Amino acid sequence: SEADQLRRERDRLQAMALQNTAALHELRQLEAVVDYHGPPTLDDFERVTAAVLVEPPSAFRQQIVIAAGVNQGVRRDYPVIAAGGLAGLVTKAYSETAQVTLLTDSTSSVSAYDPRTGAYGLIRGQGEDKPLFFDRVKKSKSVDEGHAVATSGRRHLGLGSLYPRNVGIGEVTSVTH
Repeated sequence: SEADQLRRERDRLQAMALQNTAALHELRQLEAVVDYHGPPTLDDFERVTAAVLVEPPSAFRQQIVIAAGVNQGVRRDYPVIAAGGLAGLVTKAYSETAQVTLLTDSTSSVSAYDPRTGAYGLIRGQGEDKPLFFDRVKKSKSVDEGHAVATSGRRHLGLGSLYPRNVGIGEVTSVTH
């Protein structure tokens, strides 16, 4: 009975994957027809892999130094993405190294959204060992525990987003109103 239930779940997920693939294909065709220009995506950036040279100096300054800089194509205001998703933003770039301010830093923020509900808001860092805070979500929208949160790639005050769209940030662990 458990095997039957797992097979049904597998079949349901395979059907959803097929529908999503078809919808994505249709979306790409429509975007080409109307010459749509969306927010930047990961494909718009050249990937640079770098080691972390210096860990955060204190709980109050959530910054690291990486072993890649201008000579490797790293520039100020470039997003930094780690295996778990968005890590932060390059705040200083030197020839062979760069300083990255982590998303956990209390000065960091990024426009984000819940892809499940379409609720947009702002992710803010609160410091080391503290959860990120997703706020400024419209009261008419909902965000639920367990939902993923990703970068929105949205413009704000006429300025383009520094972050590409749909880079994972984390998962909602609690909700308050």
